[in-house]
Amino acid sequence: MTLDVIIPFYNVKEHILDVFEQNIKQIVKDGKIKNFNIILVNDGSSTFIHGRHIENLQNTFPDILEYVDLEKNIGKGGAIKKGMEKSRAEYAIFYDIDFPFGMNALYDMYNRLNQEDIDLIIAKRDFSYYDKLPWKRKFISIIVKLIAFVFSKGTIHDSQAGLKGMKKKVIPILLETHSNSFIMDFEFLLKASRRKIKMSNIIVTPNEDIEFTNFSNQVLRNEIKGLLRILISKIS
Repeated sequence: MTLDVIIPFYNVKEHILDVFEQNIKQIVKDGKIKNFNIILVNDGSSTFIHGRHIENLQNTFPDILEYVDLEKNIGKGGAIKKGMEKSRAEYAIFYDIDFPFGMNALYDMYNRLNQEDIDLIIAKRDFSYYDKLPWKRKFISIIVKLIAFVFSKGTIHDSQAGLKGMKKKVIPILLETHSNSFIMDFEFLLKASRRKIKMSNIIVTPNEDIEFTNFSNQVLRNEIKGLLRILISKIS
């Protein structure tokens, strides 16, 4: 079975792109996923370090890497959707560029999609993840997690992990979402929970060397506004 891995990024540090390259080489070396493509989406990054790295990635992985370069920053959720629009494989997984939960989380998700009668798999972060988060991200993550659990009637245990896998038939539901920010995941899972979609979870643990950036006050306000818009649309 074929797999597309959608990787959005925005203004990442130079060493993160080096780590990303090593991770792709590791996937190829491990051979646990035979037929896969990487759809790498640059969400309008404003730094100039990416050019030579992208060229190197394209030369290193000419047969498996597709690069999508967005002119303007539209938000992580929007970048994921742009990548999903390019997907043609039986399965699609989106993951953060630094692979924050390691390679095994990716392999486990792929294997379950391939071997079990499941349409959508959601990464569920263990408690050690929240201990590492900056307070603004911890605040919004916990709030969204609680709201998602309530509004999905207990179906969704964690909406914001940044790792989700799905069969091809689920992608149109994701593309129906209106949010282009981090909250897109929440909106997507709420929509999916109201369809005849078979959903499951995998427990993930963050890498020891995981790096977090904190939300700015503006981003935090925008995320809260986006969350409220989604909730109002569901209630009304």
